[in-house]
Amino acid sequence: RLRLTHPLLGSICYEHAPVWKRRAAHRALAVAVADAEERARHLALAAEGPDVRVAAELDRAAERVAARGATAAAAELSELACGLTADDPAAWRRRRVAAAHYHRLAGDAERAAALIREVLPEVPSGVERADVLLELLYTLTGFHQTRMRLFDEALAEAAGDGLREARILSFRVGFHLWHAQVAGALADARRALGKAERGGDARIVAMVIARVALAESYACEITPGLLERGVEIEGHLGQSLEYDQSPSYSFARLLMRLGEIDRARAMLEELEARSTGRGDDHSKVMVLWPLSMLEWLAGRWPRARSEERRVGKEC
Repeated sequence: RLRLTHPLLGSICYEHAPVWKRRAAHRALAVAVADAEERARHLALAAEGPDVRVAAELDRAAERVAARGATAAAAELSELACGLTADDPAAWRRRRVAAAHYHRLAGDAERAAALIREVLPEVPSGVERADVLLELLYTLTGFHQTRMRLFDEALAEAAGDGLREARILSFRVGFHLWHAQVAGALADARRALGKAERGGDARIVAMVIARVALAESYACEITPGLLERGVEIEGHLGQSLEYDQSPSYSFARLLMRLGEIDRARAMLEELEARSTGRGDDHSKVMVLWPLSMLEWLAGRWPRARSEERRVGKEC
């Protein structure tokens, strides 16, 4: 049982306290604590109904904790902000999608998908709907036509916005490869790269190059220097990319296949540290997997087994 003590309220057993007393305790704690995340959480629990100011404070707290890698906590804060949002459908949708994004990074794709499906019927046509559909697609796996229908819908909603089209097309590369449609993957990848280059957004160019490299490796049609260029762009971004959007990840796997084990290991270990630092558990697992393969190829079998166990633990 949690017991709280306050000069005015006295000592209370939280579990059995009436709602008004719990809220009063949280208001008092919000004033007393120094940590911004704790303050926002207490303000949310003290609120008697929708509160624009507290919801905005929760937004800021979610961004801060996500930046330090606590994506599960960020998801919780975004959901609390949703609960305090009223008469602002756009803000409610934005906070729901943010919560889904954080849940996905924290490894809870099921919760992320549920939140997106809850929002989707309320999302108007246009670029916002394209973004929400893409966020839903990030949570889905497997061989089914629903995904292709969602890709087509997202592209239709993003029509005319080259950068959004590039992101959707580049992500569809993996869907094509899952279906052994290498030609389709290569066509989407190169079309996406053209749109990204014209849009001039360095982050999206890097992301698309990673997908082009993936498609080209299956098609055995490698563009000399393209992946190295992507790694260079990624290095200048000052921010980490998810594993399937990272040219460095693709390049490390290529180096591993070429026998440059030490160089590949250094890159993968750096990618693991970055994914851990930003709370991206899914990317971390996908980095540990080639790391275990790399150690096996290097003949360091105990280390390979150790990495394999880490993959199982993270999953």
